[in-house]
Amino acid sequence: MTMRLRATLVTMLITALVGLGHVPASAADGAPVVAAAHQVGQGATQIGQGQVIDGMGETAKGIGNTVVESVKYACGVLGDAGQSVRDFFVNLFE
Repeated sequence: MTMRLRATLVTMLITALVGLGHVPASAADGAPVVAAAHQVGQGATQIGQGQVIDGMGETAKGIGNTVVESVKYACGVLGDAGQSVRDFFVNLFE
């Protein structure tokens, strides 16, 4: 591989990786994450109002839902980015 071809490929790879941060997250919707985080806040409010048992249960459910929804959101964003990079390289060598 010549030095010029290698430099071109490295430049394209770096450009693609920088572009990952600018991929629109159309398939991933952050609303469920916000709703789950709001559930944690509701539980904390209940605890503050003296409803400790109910508040702790709501807070625990909210924490679990926040973790689950955050992972779903992250997988959706990374999946979109990976697909974009894959398409870029497939089209590059066609």
